[in-house]
Amino acid sequence: MKKNHAIIRIGRMLMFNLLFIAGLGVGTLYVWNAIVPVILGGPPVNFVQALGVLLLIRLFIEIRRSIRGKQPVARPGEEWRQKLREHSGIGAPETNTEATTEAIKNSAADGVKEDQVSSS
Repeated sequence: MKKNHAIIRIGRMLMFNLLFIAGLGVGTLYVWNAIVPVILGGPPVNFVQALGVLLLIRLFIEIRRSIRGKQPVARPGEEWRQKLREHSGIGAPETNTEATTEAIKNSAADGVKEDQVSSS
């Protein structure tokens, strides 16, 4: 049952992605054909060429980022997701081990002992 559910979920994601890319391609097609031939005198493009224009734009943006040495732009909300992972202990495998928990308890206990010694 779970395997069928996973297959259906993957199929839905693929369909959504294909429709999204097709929508971007059609949007690029109409914008290009409305602006470029009229204003710049360039040739109109078909659907496949519009997808190629989108791909080129994406490549140019990634190349520019890599030349500048910047990391890719974080997704919206990524900052609070990271804070939530840190707070909940979900994320890196070492955050969920017993040894890490014990080390945190020991360091907290050592900190209390050091504070008591330094204040005396």
